[in-house]
Parts: sequence; structure tokens; C-alpha cells
Amino acid sequence: MKTTFRDNLPAVQLEEAEKLRAIFNQRRNESATVGSRITQTDVGEACGWQSAQSVMSQLMSGRMALNVDMLIRLAHVLKFSPVEVSPRLAVTIDLVSRLPRAGKLFDSVDGYRIPVISGSIPVTCKATLAKDGGFTAQNDSYGMLTIFSPDHSAYGLMISGNALMPRIRNGEIAVIEPSRECQAGDEVLVRLKDGQCMLREFIYQRDGQYRFDAICAGGDPVFVNEMEVQVIEYVDAIVKKSRLRGSNSEQP
Repeated sequence: MKTTFRDNLPAVQLEEAEKLRAIFNQRRNESATVGSRITQTDVGEACGWQSAQSVMSQLMSGRMALNVDMLIRLAHVLKFSPVEVSPRLAVTIDLVSRLPRAGKLFDSVDGYRIPVISGSIPVTCKATLAKDGGFTAQNDSYGMLTIFSPDHSAYGLMISGNALMPRIRNGEIAVIEPSRECQAGDEVLVRLKDGQCMLREFIYQRDGQYRFDAICAGGDPVFVNEMEVQVIEYVDAIVKKSRLRGSNSEQP
């Protein structure tokens, strides 16, 4: 008998995936009745995940196992009690919610207490892209982005231009988390000491230089002397302009 990838996955992982998929389909059908449309990408972006559609697809197929953080985010976005999807993880969430002084750090969803993750971050920079995708950051107040970040120093970078399509489109906003450590393969914001900036994929630091690859197909790698680099900051997500609130939210 031919085996599939699902045959090698833990039963509990597949059960949780099936329950999550059922809730997603229910919410999608509910939104359709009022003339709206919810996609996997919408949910993943609302959870603050990079590669939003891919993560959601893997979670709902069982290829990726749920963890507490993922379950909490999904429970907020899709409005369900954690125990409906994962009783095993819900036990941990419930135990933490009962600790002394949990207080306002927890909210109630259908009577089940889960951590509050709603929040916003300031959009403080704008990138007007050159043809090669480079830019000089323009610092100003461009409003608040409705998204959660565990990094208290997180900020939004508004993108103007289409040089980084299809990965990043005009008007979209990159969520930057300066406190997060960057690993090989991460998308990053690179600020050079001469004021130039670029959004790239971090490949390595070796022999006194960095290698950064293009985040769009067909781009050439860039090698930068480490003495020329001011800072490298982690790019957590790319989100739609519709999440922007504030006086300058009308500007691309």
C-alpha cells in the first residue's frame, strides 16, 4: 500500500488540523453571507506571520504542528476557544491564565481566557524605492499599524514603488523588529552608514563581509563590507495598507 505524508504524522496533529480547517471554513462561509471574503492569506497576515498563506495551508493540512503562540493568535483572529482545536495546548493556556496577577493580560473568547495579543505599532519610515530596490529612509509619522508584535521597539516601514514586486507591492508596509536576531534566510532591512538602505535576504557574514540576496527572482546578490553596515533589522511581515490607521494613512 502506498503511503502519504499524512501517514507519518502524529494523530493528534492531524486531528487539530482538521478542527482548525473546519473553523476556518465556517468563518469563510459566514463572511460570504454578508458579501465579504476571508482567505488563508488574510488570516495568516492578521496573525502577523510571514508567508501567511503557506503557514495557514500547512497548519490546516497537518504538515505543521500547532504551538501555544500560534493557537492564541488563531483563536483571536478566528474567534474560537483554544480547547475547540487543541485540548492539549489549551491546558497550558488555562494554567497560565490562573496565575496570580494575570489580570488584564487575559481576555475571554466564548468564556475561555486567552492572552490579549491585540496591539499596534507606529509606522515611522517611508521607503521610496529606486529601480534596484534601494532607498533612503524618510523618517516621519505615517500612522499606526494594527498588528501585534512581541518586540516593543517594532515599527512599520511604508513602501512606495514597485521595484520589489511581487514580494512587496506599492503601499504595503514592512513590519520591522529591531530586537529580533537575524538568521540566514531571513528577510532583513539593511541600513548602511552612508544612509542607503535595502530590503534583502540575509545569507551570511564571513571574512569581513555580508552577503545579501534579492528578495525577488532574478536579482543579483550584494556583498557588503561589514564596516559599511550600520544595522541589520529583522523583517517580520509584509502587511496590507488597509491595516494602517492615522493622519497620513491616505499616502502611499
